[in-house]
Amino acid sequence: MVVAAGKWDHLLMRAAVLACVLAAACGRGAPPSTGAPDGAIGTQPDAGVAPLDAGTPDGGAPDAGPVLHDGVLLGISGARYQSGATRGITDAAGGFRWEEGAKVSFFAGGLLLAEVAPAPLLTPFALAGSCAAGPQLRKLLVLLATVGSGLGSLDPSLLAGESLAAVDLSQALAVLAPGVAPVAEADALDAFIRTVDSEQWVEDSREVWSGADAEQRTQGVAWDGAGWLFSWELGLSRTDASYNVITRATAAIPAALYLQYGTNHIGDIDFLDQTLYVPLEDHPAYAHPRVGFYDAQTLSFRSSVGLDPALQPDGVPWVAQWNGQLVTSPWNPAPVLNLFAMDGSFLRSIALRPTLNRIQGAKVSGDMMYAARDGDPKTVLKIVLETGTAIQLFTLPDVGEQEGIAVAGGMLHTEDVAPDKVHIELRHHRKTQDSIRDQVCAQ
Repeated sequence: MVVAAGKWDHLLMRAAVLACVLAAACGRGAPPSTGAPDGAIGTQPDAGVAPLDAGTPDGGAPDAGPVLHDGVLLGISGARYQSGATRGITDAAGGFRWEEGAKVSFFAGGLLLAEVAPAPLLTPFALAGSCAAGPQLRKLLVLLATVGSGLGSLDPSLLAGESLAAVDLSQALAVLAPGVAPVAEADALDAFIRTVDSEQWVEDSREVWSGADAEQRTQGVAWDGAGWLFSWELGLSRTDASYNVITRATAAIPAALYLQYGTNHIGDIDFLDQTLYVPLEDHPAYAHPRVGFYDAQTLSFRSSVGLDPALQPDGVPWVAQWNGQLVTSPWNPAPVLNLFAMDGSFLRSIALRPTLNRIQGAKVSGDMMYAARDGDPKTVLKIVLETGTAIQLFTLPDVGEQEGIAVAGGMLHTEDVAPDKVHIELRHHRKTQDSIRDQVCAQ
């Protein structure tokens, strides 16, 4: 939940933004004070107290004071803090100081938010003790969002001796923000997630195909570790890394499925452990949504399962696998992600915030999903699967119809029909900035 100092300097520019997101507090807090911790924590320092420089005191004199270090509590300004005998209020960027060998405690008024091991960069994840969106993180975020810009002006006697972990949240807010309606948990969580999980990407290069290659790369794309897998309306193909076709199945939908269910369309595909996961639809009725399982080397059909048409009323536009589950969504609108077992039985839904539409392809990386949307504008999204929070990463200009998406080699690869309706493109996107979560939660 922390990063080394050398890796966090560029995050400081984002700290003030996160502070406003969490607490709508962009004013500068008071500088720290040092000395015996008599009186209220976080009070203004005496006018005669000279500021101390961080680092090792010169000369090693007995009265040189504690060794101090600078840190940032990302996104939380106006919080009172104490580390040893050093105390103060986090500034507009969440800046604080801590004493070497001592922990640091943060407060809202007198309410202890958390006592943690200090580091050059801390986030609400550190105060909650986990990078998961668990109860303690949600409680903290609701409190910060509700108190908002009033955090720095709270009387330190309010809830003194109490801790956020133990106190009832509604009762705490009644004391800290009387008369203020609590911010909805989902809103507070989404605002935080969108800040810590946003990323920056840039298009690096693209492939452009016409003729037979274009006709057979119109629906979906996946990477198998050595080459590419493509889908089109009726077929599948496997290529090497340079897009040379190795195997092709021009009639990949078994005749038995067409005769029984009217299956006549393939969407965006996924791959894992030599299995190709293939979404199957009966356009335009969409009465029999199915997922087929194919051998990824030979592209031969193995089996298929049916999905509940009430959950997938407009077919199966795409399918992804995640932790042994099949994931897909309705097409338009797409208020949820639907999770199914490998036998097609429904497991649960993840509500999307906000509701999306026209998702044409998606892949999971870790616990994050990257999705391509054929909307207006056409966009690539990141969906945090734990919370359902959707984050727009970038738009896709000059696209006729957006199709599938792949994750490979640390890059995103989006497949689209060009505006001329003749060419198919595979655009390669390179990440230029990791999310804050990736940097502070790395194991």
